[in-house]
Amino acid sequence: MNRYLNVGLMQYSIAKDTKENLKIIEENVHILMNGLNRPEIILGPELGLGFSSNDTVPGKITEALGAIAREYNIYLLAGSMKETVEIDGRTIVYNTLPILGPDGTLIDKYRKICPYYPVESATTPGDRYVLFEIKEKKIKIGVMI
Repeated sequence: MNRYLNVGLMQYSIAKDTKENLKIIEENVHILMNGLNRPEIILGPELGLGFSSNDTVPGKITEALGAIAREYNIYLLAGSMKETVEIDGRTIVYNTLPILGPDGTLIDKYRKICPYYPVESATTPGDRYVLFEIKEKKIKIGVMI
């Protein structure tokens, strides 16, 4: 079994609109998947889904990312997003990285443990480290923002 992992990286100017960022991600994934070396996992930038992406995980944004992952049969960590969660009547905001599998399902989510203060003062730190396995290659990957 080949344990090499082809990795694709996306870097782009982040738009203000989440829908526009999803379009940019889809275009970048298409370009990467039609290049010389087809990636098995694609990674994007911190807050690559936008500074105003406010959604839950899972939610509409992860559904859209799941469709991209499923279309190309890849692991997709397209970039982090602002995740909003309601707990006991309070709105909590995380900087969250959704991890999508080749079948489009949400494998897990990593919430940034060490937000950069004072810039991310409205962001709540996550409380756990996240590892996931690329089963086809027997490779474990740790996630960090």
